[in-house]
Amino acid sequence: MNLENQIKSCYNSDEANTIILDGVINDNFYSSCKIKMTWILWEPYDDGGWGKWNWDSRKWINSEPARFSHPTWRNIAKLTKKVFEEISFNAMREPEYDLEFLRYISYLNVMKHPGEHTSKNVHPALKKAYKECSHVLHEQISNIKPNVIIGGNTLYLFLDYFDLDYKNGFLIPGLDRYCWQDNKMLYIDSHHPRALYNEHINVMSNLIAEWSKGYC
Repeated sequence: MNLENQIKSCYNSDEANTIILDGVINDNFYSSCKIKMTWILWEPYDDGGWGKWNWDSRKWINSEPARFSHPTWRNIAKLTKKVFEEISFNAMREPEYDLEFLRYISYLNVMKHPGEHTSKNVHPALKKAYKECSHVLHEQISNIKPNVIIGGNTLYLFLDYFDLDYKNGFLIPGLDRYCWQDNKMLYIDSHHPRALYNEHINVMSNLIAEWSKGYC
């Protein structure tokens, strides 16, 4: 069974249980990057307009990135742009506006069904989804092959899988969250992207840029 079918099977995909596929947004743009960033997020946001059946948000980000102006996506795009500026990365095609930088990253949602959870009620649902479908999420990460993984208030779920421990983490000044790094990987335990302020984005972009100098 291929990965897409595994996702649909694990998350009980049918007409009544719409799932939104995720992963690398644009293979060509992503593969051109030295820094391969993957965000691990909660779920596809549902504002009541998703409709029925299963679909792939990556296609919409590629064709109409301006539609993804929700604060979550806007802040992810801002961070990506700032990282590229910090490391002097020449994009394959100069984006006309910030949201086009989304084409250079990958992301996955722990929950694949559209929802409207908040920080007050999301974590029991996240833990349940991870318990039931962690093998699918791990395979997604293995296929994506990132070297920078940013958990948007989700990394705690993956600590055992990544062999991380808060006791060995580095508390990031200005973000008040933890990171772990070596010369191959950087893990950032971030706030959810919609909760990031510009100063958080600056701190994270500087951290990624500094780490990239020793990446091999």
